[in-house]
Amino acid sequence: MLDGNLDSSSDISESKVWFALYHPKADVRRTTLRDINSSGILKNKAFVSEGLVDIQEAILRQLDDKDLTVVQATLNVDGLQNVLGASKLIETLQTVLRRCVGKLLSGSTDNVSLTGEVAVTCLKKAISYFHDHSDYLKNIAAMIFPLLLAMPQTQGLNLKALVLLNKFNWPLYQNVAVSSSEETTLILGSLSSINLKVINNLASNFMAHPEDNIVWFVERCNDSELSKTLFFFVLLQSLLLVKSKGDGFSALFKSVFPILKAELESLVNAGDFLLDEFNSEMLDWDCSSFFDHLLYANLRPLNAKVMVCIFWRLISALMSAESSGNRLDDSMIKDLFVFFASSKFKHAFREHLHFLAAQCSVSPSRLLSKFFTDEGVPAAVQVESLQCYAFLCSLSQDKWQTELLAEFPSIFVPLAGDDQTDEIRAKAIRLVTNKLFQLIYIAEDVVKFATKMLLSAVDHEVSNGVQSGPTEQRTEVENLEMSSTSQVSEPENDPTRVAKPTIQSVSSISFSEAQRLISLFFALCTKKPSFLQIVFDNYGQASRIVKQAFHRHIPNLVRALRQSYSELLHIISDPPKGSENLLTLVLQILTQDTTSLLQEFHCSKTQSNKPKQ
Repeated sequence: MLDGNLDSSSDISESKVWFALYHPKADVRRTTLRDINSSGILKNKAFVSEGLVDIQEAILRQLDDKDLTVVQATLNVDGLQNVLGASKLIETLQTVLRRCVGKLLSGSTDNVSLTGEVAVTCLKKAISYFHDHSDYLKNIAAMIFPLLLAMPQTQGLNLKALVLLNKFNWPLYQNVAVSSSEETTLILGSLSSINLKVINNLASNFMAHPEDNIVWFVERCNDSELSKTLFFFVLLQSLLLVKSKGDGFSALFKSVFPILKAELESLVNAGDFLLDEFNSEMLDWDCSSFFDHLLYANLRPLNAKVMVCIFWRLISALMSAESSGNRLDDSMIKDLFVFFASSKFKHAFREHLHFLAAQCSVSPSRLLSKFFTDEGVPAAVQVESLQCYAFLCSLSQDKWQTELLAEFPSIFVPLAGDDQTDEIRAKAIRLVTNKLFQLIYIAEDVVKFATKMLLSAVDHEVSNGVQSGPTEQRTEVENLEMSSTSQVSEPENDPTRVAKPTIQSVSSISFSEAQRLISLFFALCTKKPSFLQIVFDNYGQASRIVKQAFHRHIPNLVRALRQSYSELLHIISDPPKGSENLLTLVLQILTQDTTSLLQEFHCSKTQSNKPKQ
């Protein structure tokens, strides 16, 4: 027995079989398996039951053998179901198939033909053993599913799988199978045409009962990255077939959105690739446009791109449903916006965000304003809502004017609130100065609000004899006064202050709060330099902390006005009383900039006058 020769079934014992199957030589193991098959001993339930545990362990080891010829010989042994049982056998066949497909896709096999044959044998055995067992039809369908997407490395196996579908009945695979006569023709044809035909049929079958079928597809996503790719292709094509009608589309959206969201977030969390190369032209691609990028090594970034396109199709269908009078749940639009805005791939969702903002049936500006007025909204979402608000302003459409004007006060929330992050406030300031201030019907309100904030900072002064304020706040003021980095020191006798012999005036405003209150007005000064007069007129009445905030803004402001020095010259020629320190700072900056420009000019002139070598 140890040399692999079985003279007759009477010579066979459980111990001989066991020792032969563990022989170190693959030839002996392979020959033993062939002898076992020809003897039919595994069909003898009495023989199997005597040493079931040991025989089962030995057979499982052969199916996991490194030598695929041994695996193939094991698969061809009749009676495996008697040894392993139905559940263990289908599980083992799935494992062997997955192993073979992995080798083919990764190019790690030395014998492509043998690896493909073993994979095909797994499918044939699974269908042969279980095609009439309803409990295991789902397992067979799962084994076949990733093979329905033809890849260059596995095209022979893919075509065999399509032919085998004729022997297997599964609702989602209706009209997907090909005949044996078609196989040769398809081999000569394009893989893209094969894939497109298969995916279109799968999409049609899926859309027959999407709410029921989605569960099975999601389970397949857990099998392999290739299964995910095929599912995303099917979903992308399915959205071409969808009828955007109220309840039907609403149900589809609610089924697929959580799945896509979870899958994209898992890709983001993995952090092993970026989506930098994504461009908006891809949004209108169907799945066939991605086939040229179908490389096994790059499935994850490909899946991410396909999902971005699926989301585009989803919101297009969503807007189409609304425009046709089928009012859908507003929460769908909100959920999509929040997801796009907070995603690390949000640069790929820029068009999605703009499309949602401009096309949603609810007032777009009202939708956006809620994101920066409601509590608990993530900072990233608030920033994106401000950017989309700016996008609406840039459209310059008459229909937006009334809506923007109606919701305009809400834009002041991220400007006036002291609980906003610097990023949100900076975005809001840029939106107001670069977009809203340019709109004639809003500009006046912008100026009034900015001026009010500036004056509130200037007038924000209390007496420490009347209201001392919190200890922390007083400490902050004192520290700022001691560590001020202003280029201009405050005079001991400020003529703008009113002397009070018994009460010393102390600012109740912090430096950061002063910055918040005056930032918008200083930003507007870059757009309209004449506003500088208001800055100088009120400087003398401000507290020390507020003056320091003025000083912080002045350098950037002066340098931003290189082409508008006429306003500065006008103020310099007749400065308001109390603005001497601010004026001195402005002159210092102008002098420094002029000196730098002269030095640069002198250096360039010197270089140009040097004799050429």
